[in-house]
Amino acid sequence: MKWISNIFAKKRNRRIFAVLLIALCAFLVWFFYPTRFDRAVSFTLKWEGEFSDMEYDRGGKTKYGITAPFLEDYKGAITLGGTPDCVQDINRWQAVQMYHALWNKEQLDGIRNESIARALFDYTVHSSARKVIGRMQHLLNTQFGAHLPEDGKMGVQTISVINRQNARTLFDSLQAERRRYLQTFISENPDQKAFENGWMRRINDIRFEP
Repeated sequence: MKWISNIFAKKRNRRIFAVLLIALCAFLVWFFYPTRFDRAVSFTLKWEGEFSDMEYDRGGKTKYGITAPFLEDYKGAITLGGTPDCVQDINRWQAVQMYHALWNKEQLDGIRNESIARALFDYTVHSSARKVIGRMQHLLNTQFGAHLPEDGKMGVQTISVINRQNARTLFDSLQAERRRYLQTFISENPDQKAFENGWMRRINDIRFEP
């Protein structure tokens, strides 16, 4: 075992080993103890597939649920794996990094109930984040007696109101609002009817957990 002693005799080698050990520990924590974001993005990516460019899809070209405008807005969040030039070039790890930036921007870790945070995150991926937060604020105002500005911005005030509600009631109301929005969207855009069953299955797949 003398060769091991020789390796650790050098200060540089000890530093390299320490860095590798830290990286290994970080990987094990990530693998065995996923964060709320990890669980949320895993759910969303289960429903958002590989590259798609369907004729009637209003989102246009998408990959992992990411559109060209979203890529333009969030590609600056990619710090590992290079920056893709177009939607077709996005890989899963790059998509996760951009979605993490969205999660942080909307302060979803501030929402106490994970199911509500997950439902909101998936809704913002499926629609515009600003519109979705605005709909949540409208929901809180009309059904829960709040007095929030419906500006589509997730701030301390909106998060505080969310956290004061009965989590199960708010979750069910949010899910019902998303269904109503999609049904209205489909009635106004009949060519989107082909996506209805998949969209509704996706919403129903989000389960409430206390």
